Amino acid sequence: MKMNNKLYVLRHCKTFFNERNIVSGQMDCPLTDSFIDYSILNNGNSCKPYILICSPLSRSILTGKMLQTQSKLQMSTFTDSRILERNMGIFEGKKRSQLVKEYPDYFINGHFIYYMTPPGGESYQKFKYRVLSFASFIEGMLLECNVVICSHNQTLRMLTAIMSRKKYEDIPKFPNGIMKEILL
Repeated sequence: MKMNNKLYVLRHCKTFFNERNIVSGQMDCPLTDSFIDYSILNNGNSCKPYILICSPLSRSILTGKMLQTQSKLQMSTFTDSRILERNMGIFEGKKRSQLVKEYPDYFINGHFIYYMTPPGGESYQKFKYRVLSFASFIEGMLLECNVVICSHNQTLRMLTAIMSRKKYEDIPKFPNGIMKEILL
């Protein structure tokens, strides 16, 4: 389906956990940075309305509020729990280096094996289905307005894979605080 408007994604600003290489998952933690690069919004389409959809975690909500303040764009805003970060179970709140030592079968070269289910966490299939449900929802919105999604790394990677019809593993990590356009 050809979309009339643009889809932008923004990973929340850097957090205390990001700086310390701690797995956050759905555990909330405070922001340590307020830098947002939204310069991509200056490349046209600014006369069309924007809708900002944030994960309900405070790190995404606060980043969304900062985006609105810094960009001075009028955006209708709401939250959607389907774009929460993946539930990482007992890994949440722990340093990645500690987890690699304690759970080596879940990691390759220090990176979590995405298709594995963390102990007590969300399976890859459930996570994918949750984000797929959200992707279907926003397709209709893109017919009417530009959409900005403020969420988390794994969620944005999954949403990008779904919307651009690519493999999850081929989508690179999203940097904190830098808005990207997803080409549809």
